[in-house]
Amino acid sequence: MANRTCADSEEGIALPGIPQLSDQELQRLCSCSGRPVFVACFTPSCVPCKRMLPMLDALREKLSSSLNIVRVNVEKYPLIATTYDIAAVPTLLIIVDGTVRERIVGVVDWKDLLRKASEYAAAHSSAGFPKSPDKFEIMNRDYEFCEQIGESQSSKVYRAIHRPTSRMVTIKVLLPKAHAGSGRKYSEPEFHCPLKHKNILQCYDFFTDGKFGYLVTEYMNGFNLRHCIEESAKSFPDPHIRFNHLMDTAQRICEGLIYLHDQRIVHGQIKPENILVSRDMMGPFFPVHKEVKISDFALASLIKGIFHSSAHVKGGDMRYMSPEQIIKRKATFRSDIFCLGVTLYELFTSHSPWNGRSGKGDLVARVLSPHFRPPFPSHLIPSLPGQLDSIIVKMLEKNEKRRPANIVEVWLALEKVGTRKI
Repeated sequence: MANRTCADSEEGIALPGIPQLSDQELQRLCSCSGRPVFVACFTPSCVPCKRMLPMLDALREKLSSSLNIVRVNVEKYPLIATTYDIAAVPTLLIIVDGTVRERIVGVVDWKDLLRKASEYAAAHSSAGFPKSPDKFEIMNRDYEFCEQIGESQSSKVYRAIHRPTSRMVTIKVLLPKAHAGSGRKYSEPEFHCPLKHKNILQCYDFFTDGKFGYLVTEYMNGFNLRHCIEESAKSFPDPHIRFNHLMDTAQRICEGLIYLHDQRIVHGQIKPENILVSRDMMGPFFPVHKEVKISDFALASLIKGIFHSSAHVKGGDMRYMSPEQIIKRKATFRSDIFCLGVTLYELFTSHSPWNGRSGKGDLVARVLSPHFRPPFPSHLIPSLPGQLDSIIVKMLEKNEKRRPANIVEVWLALEKVGTRKI
């Protein structure tokens, strides 16, 4: 182990690499983290503690992608000593899934500590955290990764905690484009995302570590619209209640898109997976009061051609791309209207307008062909009003000039359709 020096401070030792937590922060970390948590319990005046903490700092450098290593001052937070029955310091607690698995009192031998930590890291390597070459260490950015909640060809999505505010957030880790070269380093782009609206997912931060891009947004405990489409028939067996629920959802999506377009932002990837609905309001008794938010709108303005977006991943899902996007033309506001039209078609019918069983070649041909027209939504669901057919069919026009002039026009048309009396 490399020689290390300890600088005395009011906390006894200055080791910025090891996060120092309060009793509440430790409780939150142990409850949400999928990785083992090594907790060094110390007091500022403890001389043996000053010998143990540098070893833990070295351990953090070796295994930070597999373990959480933190320290707590039991003199400042006596509740920790009571909760975990700390009778002497230093004491090292090894906590897994909220349970103390081991406690080591006194200064442990470095080799024994490394062996034990490596065993725990190996045993919990499947806890949902990426391994090399997808390893990323941004603990110094004040974020604690809790669990992986999503993955695609171009990104991995994690639930995390912003330590300074104790706020739950979502972090999307973006993979660099292949053409950029594996050895290329990226400078951190200037982040400026003041957008705030009830129907868009708020962005908090964007940064890079020289290899990956990290987009930090608000955390929403819920589902994407894909889940809602699959479950809506079960949740709302009455067709009138179901229609009112879906119409409310469609209008909220439009309101979020109106705001983005007013800010001169083209989303470019409107699809069920990028629309979130809150979990706590999913029941049929709350059809009008749920949260509906558009996500991923910031990617186009933030990644600046460096990182992948799902619309450009080879072999990606093209069902929600407009004809102009498929032929590599620049996406416009009317491209978003087309993509929303596909999404609303699925929302109201639970079917793709392009026939979900089609192969990729057939799919592209149908999207591009001026002669192919998907069935009217009311042909699939007879209870749907004909006015809704007219709106969605116009949104799906292959010639973008024939689509609604703007998203406000779509929103007003949906307002005129209204809801069904129950």
